[in-house]
Amino acid sequence: MGNNFVTKFTRIIPLKRTLYWTREYGFTQFLKFVVENRLAGKPLESFRSIIPHIRGKYGLEIGGPSGIFRINAPLPIYALAGRIDNVDYASKTIWNRSFTPNELQGLYSSHIVSDATTLHRIPDRKYDFVASSHVLEHIANPLKALFAWNRVLKERGSLILVVPDKKFTFDHRRSVTSFRHLVDDYSNNTLEDDITHLQEVLALHDLTLDPDAGNRVQFELRCKNNYVYRAMHHHVFNHTLLERALGYTGYEVLARGSCPPFHLWTIASKSRHHTDPLDSDR
Repeated sequence: MGNNFVTKFTRIIPLKRTLYWTREYGFTQFLKFVVENRLAGKPLESFRSIIPHIRGKYGLEIGGPSGIFRINAPLPIYALAGRIDNVDYASKTIWNRSFTPNELQGLYSSHIVSDATTLHRIPDRKYDFVASSHVLEHIANPLKALFAWNRVLKERGSLILVVPDKKFTFDHRRSVTSFRHLVDDYSNNTLEDDITHLQEVLALHDLTLDPDAGNRVQFELRCKNNYVYRAMHHHVFNHTLLERALGYTGYEVLARGSCPPFHLWTIASKSRHHTDPLDSDR
């Protein structure tokens, strides 16, 4: 029984990440995270939260496919949705989807090639929901993207948004991006070839937690060609920043939480009334 438990546990939380968490935050904090997020039912809570927004409905996934949306995952969108389209910035990307051909068969109704900041090939108010996992941080102008995702949602449509929790990823040395910075990127119409954050990423990215990025030389070359690869994290989010960004782009946050090993999830609804959070700063 002990061996079975260890096997199941390391599938949930890989050994290398476990060692990193315990070294950085202490065993007590690590154990608290496991208990709260795995044993106390928070994945079940997230499952219940998404059901009314997804079941039998027509949605769009930005990027993907995504492991967290699988049938037995905390946010099982693929099992609940009636129909899903997929959009990505290119027909082929560097991402290893880790999905078998059988899993991919029939997963999407259609594949659309379009930049996430415009979705220019998709008409207004087409979808009941938009889902995105670990995409927003890769976008140089995230507010522009959130406005585009809002545009293709029906009235009171839903957004299911997942971003990495920096505390448990290779971004742990970086600071959370300021909301003002996101607004400046939007006001200046920052494009996806932007490399403003290049030096910060090269200095602070923890390659020991990102084995797929290769060695330091390979990682630097990939970052310098980010417009092609779209692998660099331009921005670092937490729930507070997400809530401000979503409010600014016309959404109302309905629920939010975390899932192991490193996911922050938010469910938001397209708002009838759009207020500018910057008004309070003026």
